[in-house]
Amino acid sequence: KNNKLKKQYVVSASVLEEEIEGVALGKIIDRVKPENVVICEPSKLQIKLGHKGRIEYLLRVNGKTFHSAFPNQYDNTINLAAKAISALKNIKFTNSHEMGDGVLTPTGLETNSNTSMAPSQSSIRFDRRTVPGDDENLTRKEIMDILNKIDTNAYSLEIEEREVITYTGEKIICRKIFPPWVIKKNHELVSSLTQAVQKNGIDVNLSYWPFCTNGVESMGNRKINTIGFGPGNEELAHTTDEYVEIDHLHKASSVYKELIQIIDNE
Repeated sequence: KNNKLKKQYVVSASVLEEEIEGVALGKIIDRVKPENVVICEPSKLQIKLGHKGRIEYLLRVNGKTFHSAFPNQYDNTINLAAKAISALKNIKFTNSHEMGDGVLTPTGLETNSNTSMAPSQSSIRFDRRTVPGDDENLTRKEIMDILNKIDTNAYSLEIEEREVITYTGEKIICRKIFPPWVIKKNHELVSSLTQAVQKNGIDVNLSYWPFCTNGVESMGNRKINTIGFGPGNEELAHTTDEYVEIDHLHKASSVYKELIQIIDNE
């Protein structure tokens, strides 16, 4: 409102990120075709050069159902699931990156059991946080090499597909694999954001997010220049009492304004 701008700047605020990262932003990218994207997730007012990717794996543990009064009749798939979780707890990953190590975290467990029956199938959901160099084939092999030492027939691994219904009623099917991404430190967008941060008296710190953002779509899938900078503490994300400091909000707003002016004059 205070400046005559030569270029177009679009602000997107959408709420479908946590279930299927990037899909909402992708719809906007289709319309405005941006040259640069700034992700405004909490970053402690630090510049984020990228983040880890994410794969949601479903580990199926298959066996035979039997009466719970005879617990030693067959291997209980719940016991096999417990062995899998224990064996994978200290998994060693092939790739490493300055953004940090890969992560494998169990996030859910369900069975098809009924009263007085041991389940013929147990399923564990794993959240695999990936770094550059990781892909579906490698991450699958890392997991299955460990599980096959427990039982060569009981375990199978698949990437979860989930149907999400939006507020308009549209159904979206998403295969839950989201790539990591990195922007080069000498990139022009990094330089521009660094100038904007410095002009607002904020110390310049370059780092990476350990979690996923909409950047999986803009940079991870589409290779559009993407960088991160936002108010708030990233460690508070998804906690009960998450908050953003008002001072952070004002400072971030000033940085965004300065960044627009710098880019507009390039």
